[in-house]
Amino acid sequence: MSIIAALEGSADVTIGNIVGSNLLNMSLVIGVTAFIFPLAVERPTIKKEIPFAFLSTLALFVFMSDRTLDLTNVNMITRSDGIIFLLFFSIFLYYVIEAARNSREKAENVAPNNDKEVGSLTKNIIITIVGLAAIIFGGSLVVNNSTEIAYRFGMSETLVGLTIVAIGSSLPELITSITAALKKQSEIALGNIVGSSIFNILFVLGVASVISPSLLTISCSLMLSFS
Repeated sequence: MSIIAALEGSADVTIGNIVGSNLLNMSLVIGVTAFIFPLAVERPTIKKEIPFAFLSTLALFVFMSDRTLDLTNVNMITRSDGIIFLLFFSIFLYYVIEAARNSREKAENVAPNNDKEVGSLTKNIIITIVGLAAIIFGGSLVVNNSTEIAYRFGMSETLVGLTIVAIGSSLPELITSITAALKKQSEIALGNIVGSSIFNILFVLGVASVISPSLLTISCSLMLSFS
């Protein structure tokens, strides 16, 4: 949704969606999830994932501060900024793959030729894909229709991005985290929130700025809301 908004020239919706979605993830989603089931925070999350999320947020703030740091006339996310975001994301992706590989090596060996397990795996993959598609489609409907209503009431793009679009974008994280909490899988719930925040800034904004850097001009009102 952020990439589509960038291509349509709605920079405030793009940035506001990412900033607002991350704020909601770290406040509302974590709050609701922890209320349902206490979240156990593992050492790798404290030492690596959370600092990486903080670093990506700090990088976004620095890249948005062109008028202050470079004394330019406008704040803007450029293509070079987007490339740096994507490089950071590739580092994070490498860490995730290595962590998954190490976790798999520590797990108990499972017979590879078990037809029942193969069938179960295939079924789980199909259900996961269908579930993700339903969540994304539902969130898209909420965002599109709510945005139209907001514009009719005279709301600015910044406010729409920070509130309605951000809430719609956070619905998948909220639903996934609540489901994980109900099943007492706190690592999945917390990892979903932290990973989503990193993904929003480094990948989504990185791709949007690489595709259409000239459209990601940041207004003063959005800078004030971010600060």
